[in-house]
Amino acid sequence: NKPLTAEYIPVSREGTVGESNRFITPPIKPGPPVLGSIRLDGECREEWTLSLDYEYYGGTPGNHQVNWFRVDTDETGESVKVPLYVNDPMSYTCSCTDVGHHIAVEFTPVRSDGKAGQTRSVVSGSPVLPGVPAVKSLALKAETQLMEEHMLTVEADYTGGKEGDSKIDWFRSTEDGEWVALQKDKPNSTTHRLTSEDCYYRIKVIYTPARDDGAYGEPMSRETDFVAPGPPKVLAVDLTTTGVTYRGIFLYAGGRPGVHHHKWIRVHPNGTEEDIFTESGEDSEYTPTSSDVGCKLRYAIQPIRDDGLAGEWNVSGMSATIRKHHDESIDNALRAASVELNANMQRLDMQRSGSPLGGSPILGSGLSGGSPIMFGGGPGGSSPTMMMAQQPQGGSPILVAPPSRSPFPEEPRDLAMVCCCFFLSIMRQCSF
Repeated sequence: NKPLTAEYIPVSREGTVGESNRFITPPIKPGPPVLGSIRLDGECREEWTLSLDYEYYGGTPGNHQVNWFRVDTDETGESVKVPLYVNDPMSYTCSCTDVGHHIAVEFTPVRSDGKAGQTRSVVSGSPVLPGVPAVKSLALKAETQLMEEHMLTVEADYTGGKEGDSKIDWFRSTEDGEWVALQKDKPNSTTHRLTSEDCYYRIKVIYTPARDDGAYGEPMSRETDFVAPGPPKVLAVDLTTTGVTYRGIFLYAGGRPGVHHHKWIRVHPNGTEEDIFTESGEDSEYTPTSSDVGCKLRYAIQPIRDDGLAGEWNVSGMSATIRKHHDESIDNALRAASVELNANMQRLDMQRSGSPLGGSPILGSGLSGGSPIMFGGGPGGSSPTMMMAQQPQGGSPILVAPPSRSPFPEEPRDLAMVCCCFFLSIMRQCSF
């Protein structure tokens, strides 16, 4: 929109200068905005930047309209342009999403007065190639704080094509400054639940990026501060017995355990509870007394951390009703002894009916799977006193008598022998 001025000054061969003449043109009108050329500079690769280079004609340039696109393919196989958002319209940095796709640019030249020219476009010469697998940033974040029983999570910003099976290794520090690998149920897990074993130590993770085609990048690592112990608590509590003695069992959490407080409780049939005793130690046992017969037991523990911090009391369920230790075994022994004596009586009756007085001995089957037991008269047909036969399989003694006599002794000495043998039978059954 400005005129041009031209001045003509004639000069002769001899060098004589004539009078000058000046010409002023009308204001120059701008031509239509056009692009002489347009191209994309830079390598078409993930994390690389493409720059737009162009030549413009048509007056003073204004705010050109530049749009970037990723060229996708729809279900029908047709090309679809997906808009890309950029901060600088003259450049674009390829992302992981662009890998395998072409990048296109549509450029509309605009003159300073707003006049727009014809839109031209340019497409990258090749699809975007994947970059080298890498971790741009890596962080270890706890749920709320770095404390026992809290979850620790790995957050990684991966780049380098489509991520494959990146390798994630977890470690725990030791007192001598070394690192010990943590065994994980799931390989390459991105989470770790902090346990009591992690307390007072640091946790480290090593992240080795991997692309889906198997290519690996440089590993990156991060470490935490020292893991704080959680409050002392009991996760589970119960009591168990070996038949006589009861023992409290529990699962502790909360840093290093200290000297816990233990309590044994007697539960009476009417439901009232009575503290038996309280003690301190790593664990506790209790042997019921006659005062506990007919009652039930409960076990309680107050966890203590090694720094003295105490947790809440936890109480187990109730045991079975406490009974006299030998009641059942004595009953069984009496029944067994009675069966043996009855068997002996039957054998003697059979002997009387099947053998002559003072006859040859007869064989009777042993009890409890033992070998046959011999019954009958004494040497020479004599009438021996009451005798006791022992079963080979460790059964109780069996009382036997010669067939010429009553199965019940007539002499006081024989009576004493029968009583003694009967008592010994009961003692063997009770295993006193």
